[in-house]
Amino acid sequence: MPLTVVTALTLSRLDALKAQCQSWAGPLAAAVYLVLQLESEQQGKSNPHQDSLLSAAHKQGLQEAASEVQRLFDESEASAAQGRGPGGCQLRVLLMYELAADELVASILPINALRNAAMLAAQTPAVAMVDADLLLSSALTHELGKEDRSSALLDQLQQRHVLIMPAFETTKALSIRAGAELVGKAVQSDKAGLMPLLDSGHLQPFARQAYPRGHNCTDFKRWFSTSKPYHIEYLVNCEPWFMVWRQHNPNYDARFRGYGWNKVQQVALVNASGFTFEVHPRAFLVHRPHPRSPAQGIYAAASGGAAGSSSSSNSGVGSTEQGGASPAKLFRRKVAAMRHVALRDMLRGQYTPVLDEGSERCRRTLTWWAAG
Repeated sequence: MPLTVVTALTLSRLDALKAQCQSWAGPLAAAVYLVLQLESEQQGKSNPHQDSLLSAAHKQGLQEAASEVQRLFDESEASAAQGRGPGGCQLRVLLMYELAADELVASILPINALRNAAMLAAQTPAVAMVDADLLLSSALTHELGKEDRSSALLDQLQQRHVLIMPAFETTKALSIRAGAELVGKAVQSDKAGLMPLLDSGHLQPFARQAYPRGHNCTDFKRWFSTSKPYHIEYLVNCEPWFMVWRQHNPNYDARFRGYGWNKVQQVALVNASGFTFEVHPRAFLVHRPHPRSPAQGIYAAASGGAAGSSSSSNSGVGSTEQGGASPAKLFRRKVAAMRHVALRDMLRGQYTPVLDEGSERCRRTLTWWAAG
C-alpha cells in the first residue's frame, strides 16, 4: 500500500487502535501516549533528562504500558499473517511518555506533538492523519489495491492536491456499544450501503450538530451523487481528514494541546500553502462512538457547557480559583490566542508551525525523511 494511516491516542484507547487497524489493510503508524504525574517532592525540579525524575512507580507504569502495546502489536501481526478479519494493518507503534507536574497538564494531550511523532514512522509516499476513533472504509483498501487507481491517486497528491475522505458518525439514538457494532458494518459497505443507515437516523455526517463548519465543506449531498473526485473551496474552520503527499504535508503545530483548534490550524495551513482540496468519490470514514475525553470536558467547561462541567468538576480544573479565572478558562483563552496569531501570520505569509525538538532531530536523521 502506498498510503500510511497516521494516528495518536492515549494508552486507554488501545481498543480504538485495534479496531482501526482491523479496518485497514495498509501501514498504520500510531503514537501512544502515557502521562506520568510527578510526585509532590519532584514538582518544581528542572532537569533536561526526564529519566532522572522517574520513580519506581513510573518505571513500573512504563513497563506495564509497553507490555500492553506489545500485546496489541503481536495480535495485529498474528491476525495479518493468518488473514483474519476484514483488514489487518501493518502496525508501527511509538510509546511516548510525559512527566506532568499538575492535573490540568496531565489532562490535555499533546496531540499535535504526537501526530508529528507518529508521522516519523511513515515511509510511504502518501499519508493520512486519521483520528484513532475513526474506522476506514474497505473501499479505500480496494481502491489502493488496484494499480491504475493507486497510481492516479498518487499523481494527484504529488501535484499538491489533498483528497478528502468524507466522515460519518452514529447518532445519539444508539448506545456506544450498538454504535460501535453499526460502525463495524458500515465501513464494510459502500456509498449505496450508507444511505439506509442515514435514512434510519442511526448515521449522519460527522459533527453535523456539534460543529457543522468542520465538515460541511465536504458537500455530502454531492458526494452521494458522484462517481468522480470533485473540487471544493476551503472554508474557514473546515477540518476534514484527507490523504496528502507525505513530503508536502505541513507539520502540526506542537503548541496546540488538548481539545480545540489543533487540527483546524493544520488544515488552514494546508490551504494557505496553496493545496487544492478534492473529495475522494468512494473512500469514507466512520467515527466509532466513545465517552467524552477529559480534554473535551475541560474545553467545554470553559464555555459553560453542561457536558463539560460534569467532566471537569471531577478533576477540579473547571472551578474558579479565588481572585481569577479557572484553569479551564485560561486554557481556552490560550488556545483562542494561539489560533488568532496563527491565522494572522498565515495571512502575512509568516507562519511556521512549531515542531518539537525531538521530531525535528528525527526528521534530519531518518533516511526516508532526510531524503525529502
